[in-house]
Amino acid sequence: GARISLTIAVLATVISLVFGTTVGISAGYYGGRVDVWLMRLTDFFFVMPSFVLALVITPVILEVWGRGGDIFGFRPSLFVIIVVIGMTSWAFVARIVRSQTLSLKERTFVDRARVVGSSNIVIMVKHILPNLVPQIT
Repeated sequence: GARISLTIAVLATVISLVFGTTVGISAGYYGGRVDVWLMRLTDFFFVMPSFVLALVITPVILEVWGRGGDIFGFRPSLFVIIVVIGMTSWAFVARIVRSQTLSLKERTFVDRARVVGSSNIVIMVKHILPNLVPQIT
């Protein structure tokens, strides 16, 4: 009993953190239209009740991965629960990460990385993401 509950909790949290962090860093770092569109998507997930989102996401997951055997070693019902919980809770993470990214991208270490020719992806992964870890853990 507890093993299944912990598996669901840990994997749903990982999905939420990965998706929310990706959206938040992208929105905060790139700004402009990227920020506007990603934050509107985040707002949509904030205002929609989780139950309604679960009703929409569940058939999509089952259609994509099928109703057959195990999916990544999980029964389809367990896999759906993990993904639905993860995908309905990422918006909170995205907001926090975005606000921290907006602050971090103005720091001198980011300017120095730009001057030496680091790409945007390298700056986000090697310079901004490590400074976000305390906020997202």
